[in-house]
Amino acid sequence: AHRMQQIFMVNAVSALKNCDIPIVYFRGTKDFVVPERNLLNIQTVKPDIEVVKFKTQHFLLQSAPQQAWRAIETFLNQCLYKDK
Repeated sequence: AHRMQQIFMVNAVSALKNCDIPIVYFRGTKDFVVPERNLLNIQTVKPDIEVVKFKTQHFLLQSAPQQAWRAIETFLNQCLYKDK
């Protein structure tokens, strides 16, 4: 319970605003642990964030590892070859 209370006290808005590297957000469309409003709040601060949605629950890296890896590869390739 204490750990959960500590999570709700974190405020990283300033760090997110100052982050100048590309960010990708993985969203499980069936995630009932982290609500979609969190993504919407992040997009308010950082509208250029890339969002990849998976038809899975909270532990998407465990439940969709191949799709997640492909999304990571795609994102990295886009970042690496963006200016070329």
